[in-house]
Amino acid sequence: MFHRRYQQPLWVWLACASCVASLSAAEVEAGAEQPYRVTRWTTDQGLPQNRISCLKQTRDGYLWLGTWFGLARFDGARFTVFDKFNTPELVNDAISALAEDTDGTLWIATADGLVSYREHHFHRLTTADGLPGQKVWRLVAGRSGGVWVQAGDSIARLENGKFSRVWAIPFSNENRIQALQAGADGWLHIVRGQTWLTLSPKADELRTNQVENTSGYTWLTGLPAKQPGRFWLGTQQGLRQWDQGVAKTIEADELGQRHVDFIYEDRAANLWVNTKPGGLFRQDRARWTAVDLGDRAAPVSTTCMEEDREGNLWLGTDQGLVQLQRRRMRTYTTRDGLADDHVWSVCEGTDGTIWVGTDRGLSRIQNGRVVSLGADEPFPEQADRCVWPPSDGGVLIAKSHVGVFEFRERLTRRVAASALPNPIIRALYEDRSGRLWIGTENGVAAFKDGQVTAAYTNWAGQSGYDVRCILEDRAGTFWFGTQGQGLTRLRDGKFDVFTERDGLSNNRVWSIHEDGDGALWLGTENGLTRFVPPGNRKSGKQKTENRNEQGLLTSAATVASEDRFFSFTRKEGLLENSVNWILEDDFGYLWLSGLRGIYRVKREQLNAVADGRASAVQVAVFGTADGMESSESNGEGQPAGWKARDGRLWFPTTRGVVVIDPKTVEVSEVPPPVVIEQVKDDEIIFGDGARAESKVQSPKSRVGVGIVPDPQPPTLNPQLAPGRAQVVEISYTANTFVDSKRARFRYRLVGRDSAWREVTTERVAHYTNLRPGEYRFEVTAANHHGVWSLTPASFTFSLAPHFYEMWPFYLLCAAGVIGLATGVQTYRLRWQRRLLKLDEQRALANERTRIARDLHDDLGTALTGLALELDVIGREAGESPPVAEHLGETARRTRDLAERMREVVWTVNPQCDTLSSLASFLEQQISQFLHTTDVNVRLDFPEDIPAVPLAADERHQLALSVREALTNVVRHAQATEVVVNLAIVSQTLILRVKDNGCGFQVQEQSGHGLSNLCTRMKQIGGSFKCVSTPGAGTVIEFRLPLKQSPGKEEFPG
Repeated sequence: MFHRRYQQPLWVWLACASCVASLSAAEVEAGAEQPYRVTRWTTDQGLPQNRISCLKQTRDGYLWLGTWFGLARFDGARFTVFDKFNTPELVNDAISALAEDTDGTLWIATADGLVSYREHHFHRLTTADGLPGQKVWRLVAGRSGGVWVQAGDSIARLENGKFSRVWAIPFSNENRIQALQAGADGWLHIVRGQTWLTLSPKADELRTNQVENTSGYTWLTGLPAKQPGRFWLGTQQGLRQWDQGVAKTIEADELGQRHVDFIYEDRAANLWVNTKPGGLFRQDRARWTAVDLGDRAAPVSTTCMEEDREGNLWLGTDQGLVQLQRRRMRTYTTRDGLADDHVWSVCEGTDGTIWVGTDRGLSRIQNGRVVSLGADEPFPEQADRCVWPPSDGGVLIAKSHVGVFEFRERLTRRVAASALPNPIIRALYEDRSGRLWIGTENGVAAFKDGQVTAAYTNWAGQSGYDVRCILEDRAGTFWFGTQGQGLTRLRDGKFDVFTERDGLSNNRVWSIHEDGDGALWLGTENGLTRFVPPGNRKSGKQKTENRNEQGLLTSAATVASEDRFFSFTRKEGLLENSVNWILEDDFGYLWLSGLRGIYRVKREQLNAVADGRASAVQVAVFGTADGMESSESNGEGQPAGWKARDGRLWFPTTRGVVVIDPKTVEVSEVPPPVVIEQVKDDEIIFGDGARAESKVQSPKSRVGVGIVPDPQPPTLNPQLAPGRAQVVEISYTANTFVDSKRARFRYRLVGRDSAWREVTTERVAHYTNLRPGEYRFEVTAANHHGVWSLTPASFTFSLAPHFYEMWPFYLLCAAGVIGLATGVQTYRLRWQRRLLKLDEQRALANERTRIARDLHDDLGTALTGLALELDVIGREAGESPPVAEHLGETARRTRDLAERMREVVWTVNPQCDTLSSLASFLEQQISQFLHTTDVNVRLDFPEDIPAVPLAADERHQLALSVREALTNVVRHAQATEVVVNLAIVSQTLILRVKDNGCGFQVQEQSGHGLSNLCTRMKQIGGSFKCVSTPGAGTVIEFRLPLKQSPGKEEFPG
């Protein structure tokens, strides 16, 4: 009986057309997907040539490739090419073989010598160094060290810088050397055209193992198998095997009798052979399968292979470099019979069938077979945006603008259309009571037994809720994720809305998942959000104490326990913020589908970050490198992911549907080796391209005939010259080849950075304006699965200081500052003393002015009045001549005293402290002094006498000295004329008193008068000079240095 639970009687569409559609549906068995993902690089991506002659991965993780036009180094992201134009040691850049010895030196076979590479430096060996031939064909690393070298027709062993015994292997066109391989026992296997030889580890014994006597039967290559006693030979007639000395031909229909010219055995003991024609074949469990390298138009010939440390297989071909990556997940596409590659929704039916809704109809996957309903599916032009498995079987299909259909037992029935709140359907969900919930662009509706039991288009006072996901939690509460309106809770008929204001990472909620602890995990457009419903404490804050390095309890725990919402973004370790769907596996991991891949993160780590016990989560990302055809998943509808009953996880993508088995999925646990490639400022100071005389070169020792790099890595600690660190650029890389573009880095410069820089995908770091000191750059990397390298790569260097950055300069500056401060303080104190002195002088001048005024006004006036009274009394006493004469003498003396008082007033008065005042005083005094004598006086004074300051003592002593000189003229010179001269010469005042008297001998007549004059002048800092000749008169000269007047720069002559 057809199930009628969702049937609406008015919308019955009988299944006649559906029967036809189901009968005509294309049913395709999903072919065995090739277990390897193929990626190819050519000259378009940076190879020097498409024909690869040899491959080698060195211990630092680089993949090296040899071509006829140079050597290339590959880190998974870019090629670095070395050829004769940029590497002088590669005189001929045709590379034929590569080998790495136990010391980590890479040996390069060229058409003109043997070249070694170590620590970014090349060195070339030629026949002058003992090389048996200039053209090197093959290289094989010895098991116990050293390198086997085939140069010309000779084979030699290079070890410790010396070539040991050289074996000449004569050959003909039919019996030339075809291959060199090292066995597990250290013996070297030499495969010739018709002979198999082995050479002992010490190159002292050569054995013949097998000789082919069949004419025209030529061996092309050989390989010792990992299984002891077994050896593989590739011949012109197919593949042959020697096992414990017994030879047999591999009779495989897949291989046939083709030429086998290349053999390789990987670490899993799978055998790989290249045939002509036919291409590459792989043997797995005795079954041979052709390897599809995507070369349908032009078959690819494989010339060499290498398995890297991450398990990838590398093929050197005549059409470029090819990588084979083992797929970690299965993708179903139209190649397998899917209706369309653009998948929107996926679910698992009650019978284990996987239902897939695509842009062009419904498909199902069951028992390895993909079934599509085909073109006769109802409304095929409408995409199947949502599929959901009812609990009683079949599948529900949502087609926007048409309705919801039920497919069961080859019949299709429409179950919902006109009763929907909106014709655009975004979500399907069945609750525990069997009701079907349908989310639309304008609300949600529930159906039961063909009837609408609930419809909600308006809640919390708003309408237009675009419902994208629906969940009924363990408590029976319904949760709706919306497109822009946040998260809605329906409990007991009441709606509650949570938005970004409440802590939601974004209002566009596309997925809701409830974990075993009752916490809700919300996938949004801008991150993952954990929501702990009120009353649910099980998944909340753990009762643990967080302590810092000093053992003190931190407060972060208390804050987190009260937060119901916690958002995770890139800051907390996510690699992408968009979360389309959330699934949880059986091992405690959440799987998040996004726009750039599918991510796996441990739920325990998420809780630790949300609770403050950790700062970031470790996330593994899966993308095209793991088997997805496209890293972009689809979402924004329900269901956009499904966990099947067998534990496998299904996700819709833009190119098929992806299935992941968490039990068997391989996570690359190999941390990527990190290499610092180059350090430069204004020139390269370390790495490829560094100058040969650079201080950071690896030290080398000359041993024997060759120069062999020191096997111990040097301590790199160059010192940069002052001013060399304006911009320091450090290039680094991580040699990971699974998904190199997703490699992440963190770095720091010890001495500059206090902590690690934020995680980045950039492979270069810049530092500017570094101060002098010691620095150590450290960088670590993580592969695409979030596995970080254990030990960071480091580079130590120091920056020399300028003179002005050294401690003597600082000491000198400190001394200068102290000296300047002392000078300023001294200058300041001097000015203070000068100001105090000026204040004292001003006070003294005021006091002198007062005294002069008092003397002039009081005492001078009194003396003058006294003289006048004496004159009056003398005239009245005229009758008594003695008395009158005595009174007259007294009056004269009183007048002299008054005159002397005026002289004292002149001396004391500060207003007279100038040269002009002295000149005026002298002119007055000389006239008064000599007017009663017969001596003629002539004054020779300048017309304009500057206002040069003269101290009171200086004026007084000069005036007394001139007076005394005139007195001597009057008393002793018998002169009739005297000349008084005043002049200023070179800031010196000169006063001369010259007479025409009788003169004298200065030495004989020097008495107290001349000595007094000399003493007076010395007291004021001047000088005295007397020149006299008997009968020729006398010249007395007074000299006094003048002080510069304030505001005057020089004295007029």
